[in-house]
Amino acid sequence: MEIYAISVDSAEDSRPLRQRLGIQYPFLSDPQRSVIDLLQIRYHRLNPSGGDIAIPTLILADRDGIIHWIHQTEDYRVRARPEEILGILDRRE
Repeated sequence: MEIYAISVDSAEDSRPLRQRLGIQYPFLSDPQRSVIDLLQIRYHRLNPSGGDIAIPTLILADRDGIIHWIHQTEDYRVRARPEEILGILDRRE
C-alpha cells in the first residue's frame, strides 16, 4: 500500500506541515490544480486570499486505478476515522 497527499502548495511550502505532523508519506505538488480539476473537487474562490481550494477528499484506489472508497467533506476539520479507513482496507485484502 502506498499513501500520497496532493496539495496545491509547492513541496517546499508543504515541508513544514509534514515535519510538524510527522508525516512520512510524500506530498505531491499540483500548483496548476490539474488533479483537483480531473477529480472535480475544486471550490472556486473560497481561499481567504481569493484563490481556489480543493474540497477535502480522501480516495482509496488500487494499482489499476479502480476507486474503492471516497470520503469528502465541506469542513476540512472533519476527517474519516482511522478505523473506518482500515476497515475498508481489510475488506479489500
